[in-house]
Amino acid sequence: MPTKRYCVTVVEIDGVELDYQEELALDGDVVYFTDSTFTSDNVQDAIIESIGRSGAARTPFGFYYDANASSGRWLEVNKGVPSNTSPHVMAEDGKLASATISVKNNTTCTAEVFLNGVSIITLTLLNSQTAAINNINITVSQLDELSVQITSGSCTEPNVQIKQQVTA
Repeated sequence: MPTKRYCVTVVEIDGVELDYQEELALDGDVVYFTDSTFTSDNVQDAIIESIGRSGAARTPFGFYYDANASSGRWLEVNKGVPSNTSPHVMAEDGKLASATISVKNNTTCTAEVFLNGVSIITLTLLNSQTAAINNINITVSQLDELSVQITSGSCTEPNVQIKQQVTA
């Protein structure tokens, strides 16, 4: 299907009638955009900039274990395969934005998120079933590896979710 293009005829600008009417294309890269909070000066670039500002969030990815997880247990990305031997590999550059943990029953335990083998986030449950950390802002690069381990206490059916914000 061919792309439709639209134009308008301009007969006045700021209340002043033009001597000669002009045709103006409504392509996003030629329609001006003025908003002091944006650096873009046309609609097309402003749309792209707003996607970057929204964080272009991706679906959270998770680590889990479908039984009781004691201290030392690596959570899994794929059933039966610990995340320290088969980690989640980052597909693109970005920043880790938030992390959550949930378990079946109230418990006290700690889960640590590792980036390339180094602990970067600690999620702690204190006689509860859920916890969250927002505004993490840790930079990750394509092919970085993430894994999660229960490092203290124990919990039943832990599920750790991490949300990445893609950098434009």
